[in-house]
Amino acid sequence: MSLWAVFLVFAKFGLLCFGGGYVLVPLIADELVIVPGVENYGVLTPEMFGNLLAIAQMTPGPIGLNTATFVGYLSGMRGFGSVVMGCLGGAVGSAGLLFPGFVLVILASYYLHRCRDSFVVRGLLTGLRPASVALIFMAVVIFLGMSAFDGRLPFAEWTASFWGGGMVPDWPELRWGGVFIVVSAMLTLAKWRVNVIYLMLAAGVLGAFICR
Repeated sequence: MSLWAVFLVFAKFGLLCFGGGYVLVPLIADELVIVPGVENYGVLTPEMFGNLLAIAQMTPGPIGLNTATFVGYLSGMRGFGSVVMGCLGGAVGSAGLLFPGFVLVILASYYLHRCRDSFVVRGLLTGLRPASVALIFMAVVIFLGMSAFDGRLPFAEWTASFWGGGMVPDWPELRWGGVFIVVSAMLTLAKWRVNVIYLMLAAGVLGAFICR
């Protein structure tokens, strides 16, 4: 990917990021993860994508911004073979993600008081909510598929097969260690309300022993 392509891809993500960073997870998976039989801007393997999501949860900053920085850095390194260009790519990816929101906030601050009673504006915002919920639900499916199952992106092979990729999809295999951690984390949160940071650290330690 060129730096211009990195900027445009993440600018598109930034424009569609209604509902928070988790809305971006299925969009990033569709555009940037390498799937056999599917043409996209793939620069991440499914394993890299899963690791990136896990690291993005534990590092400061929104998940979308962390992903933009990493993918931009990776694209700069691959396209130009330079650490300097890799850092520039990270900055370009981050700028692309933030730019649409920056522009929209300026426009909203100027026009919102004029349009707040418009039935068209209210209808647009009402229509965006269920779409955001659907994307967040898809993010949950992706997290679950890459944690509790065999690490592939859920539905990716089915999508490739549907569009003529010539692949024969099969059912993913359960990762019992991942299932144990998922269930344990849910029960711990429900009963003791443990700080999420401590829970993730504990899950990482467990994963090091039982998910290799």
